[in-house]
Amino acid sequence: MATQWMLISFSGLGIGLALGGTLSDQACKWKRSGRVWVMILMAALAPVFLIAALSLPFRLIWFVPLMIVANFFIIGGGPALTTLSLEANLPEHRGTISALLSIGTSIALGLAWYIPPLIAAALGGRYHYALIMTAVAYLPLIVTYLLINARLEKDLDRVSRILGERAKQIQSHVREGLAE
Repeated sequence: MATQWMLISFSGLGIGLALGGTLSDQACKWKRSGRVWVMILMAALAPVFLIAALSLPFRLIWFVPLMIVANFFIIGGGPALTTLSLEANLPEHRGTISALLSIGTSIALGLAWYIPPLIAAALGGRYHYALIMTAVAYLPLIVTYLLINARLEKDLDRVSRILGERAKQIQSHVREGLAE
């Protein structure tokens, strides 16, 4: 039964990907930097629900819903980060950005696999404390997102300007080609 309950507890990941992407699209319609605010909100709420799920005395009635919500917030900013990373870069750099995101994700997953057991071992096998302590990683993440937000409008304007200039060049080449 433990496996089935954990699968249910982690269902928030799939929900977070779907709804997080939708929320970031809607937020972008509201304001160009809206995706960053979704990322900040998700990163701020994830540790709250994760810590609550792991700190309360273990009862499935509380643990499962809190973990579903925690996992929703843990992954919910991911689609916004991916989309924003691609929007804020020129097309010729988007492959590199995608590769860097993949490498970063792989490193984070590797650290997430390695560090909590070390912390748990240092705490006498109390694994939930290790996960609570790793929730602190969201603080520098939020700071990073705030730094992104501070320069995002300029970066989006620059990309739009460059792509607009390229479109005009292509149009002039097409007109010249049609005139010949």
